[in-house]
Amino acid sequence: MALWKFSTPLGLALLIAVAPAGASTATPGTVLDLVVAEYISIPDNPAEAGFFKTTGTRTGSVPACATLPRWVFPLNTPAGQGILAALLTAKATGKKIEVEGTGDCKLGTASETVGLIRLND
Repeated sequence: MALWKFSTPLGLALLIAVAPAGASTATPGTVLDLVVAEYISIPDNPAEAGFFKTTGTRTGSVPACATLPRWVFPLNTPAGQGILAALLTAKATGKKIEVEGTGDCKLGTASETVGLIRLND
């Protein structure tokens, strides 16, 4: 279930899901290295995904599958498109974001899947 809350254009808060206890989080930081790409996670099944890093400090339990220091989200879902919009807004305005992971690497990319993005005022 996706819950969207837009208080102001610059005070955007985007809640995608509640992160499980085994997930990692990132303290507020700016968006780095935003990449949108097509990749193959399962042979003959290409998917589109977004990857990014932040300047925030990663805390909590990073899943063992997340061997790369970045986050990943799908682009073929409404929630994923909302995440991309929040990231682009943060990048364009210089606002900091907070990230919570799902505790897994569902997209098979050695990166923790995003569960929540919060754009700070």
